[in-house]
Amino acid sequence: MHSKAISSQFGARIFGSIWWLSVVVFVLALGLAAYAIHLRRSARALIDAAAKIQTTTDAEREIAIWRQRLPRDYSESRSADGRGRAFQFQMSNYLLSKFRLVPKTGTLLQVTTSSGQLSEVLLGMYTEKSSVWAQEEFSEKEPEQFNVSFQRDGSGKPIKTILMFTSNLAATKREGAFAFDANCLVRPGGCRSAEEILPTLPQLQNY
Repeated sequence: MHSKAISSQFGARIFGSIWWLSVVVFVLALGLAAYAIHLRRSARALIDAAAKIQTTTDAEREIAIWRQRLPRDYSESRSADGRGRAFQFQMSNYLLSKFRLVPKTGTLLQVTTSSGQLSEVLLGMYTEKSSVWAQEEFSEKEPEQFNVSFQRDGSGKPIKTILMFTSNLAATKREGAFAFDANCLVRPGGCRSAEEILPTLPQLQNY
């Protein structure tokens, strides 16, 4: 009888431990799911912010918004002559990559001004295997320009794609240049190529 009681108590403890472990795993899964949803929405909003900036007033508005939204992931720098200022905001899927659910991926928005006037918007998304950068230059005197260049590894595979264009670019083409996929930060397996990060890239190359 004594051995049966001990066995029963041991079984109850095992069951209790498994139950609590299941609860912990369930809560953790819910937390990570909520984090992924929030991260995707935030990344989408940051990407959209780049496309919204077309004037100095737009830049000031978006800088103010994102300084509040990303106080820990915001930095500011000045040029040597003090005329230029760069406002940088970035986010990454740190928790998801830490749990090895998604490859490490980040997105960055940098707004640059010169003498108080908007001069450049830079949007980027990067992984350990590839990155895409869209750089828009603001100058009233510049003719419409659009260029795509690549940095390749030893095998010739593109590891960095750079889009450079002027602010007077046709609206549909400009929209395509900023059409980064926010799902890259939360998608299992991540985005492994420039075309996955920026699905409109093949079309942009054909313009």
